[in-house]
Amino acid sequence: MPKKVNEIHNLISLFEEQIKEWNVEHKKLNFVFNQELYLESYDCIKYIVVGDNPGVTELEQGKYLVGVSGFSFRSIMKGIFSINDFKNEVLVLNKTPIFSKQTEELNLCLKGKIRIQKKAQKEMAQLIYNLQKGLNCKVIIIGKGAESLNSRNKVLGEFYNRISSFGQKDLEFKNSVYQFNHISNNQFAKQIIKDFPNTNDWTEENILSIGKREGNKIFR
Repeated sequence: MPKKVNEIHNLISLFEEQIKEWNVEHKKLNFVFNQELYLESYDCIKYIVVGDNPGVTELEQGKYLVGVSGFSFRSIMKGIFSINDFKNEVLVLNKTPIFSKQTEELNLCLKGKIRIQKKAQKEMAQLIYNLQKGLNCKVIIIGKGAESLNSRNKVLGEFYNRISSFGQKDLEFKNSVYQFNHISNNQFAKQIIKDFPNTNDWTEENILSIGKREGNKIFR
């Protein structure tokens, strides 16, 4: 196994073991690991895409970004971001591995479990940082978009705090982070249309310029 693949597999394996431990320790919660993180080669990885948290379909399949919104974004990646082979060009992670039917329900699921809520988000942010450094790829955060700053003290605040701390210490990582609104309810499209009303202008370069502007807000 090539050295790079072995190093990436080690990072992923450690996180998978952590997920298993959490599922044993916190039996009333479901922690979901993305089985698609394991690849034979990571040479073609262009993006790490970060969603919110696993929903029903993700829990059933043991994969991330496979619900209705997830498949919509996969199509966007292929259409706008020049992704031909999603599985081998994109790694998918979440802001937290904890399952809930709706992201907004996380606080109800985690009532009285603040410690594991924060720890899970910190560990996920750490994995994203480590993978980005190992793969030197772009990171696209979707889900809270431009309003993510308002969520820092809410459901996914610990994740954003952690990502922000990495970027403040590591300029290369900061420059790799892009952020967009969620796919549901046409939030992503509305964000793009605001800057580029003509779909002919929906090029990868133009879309990334929006993502970079919004991504920089995480580090303020």
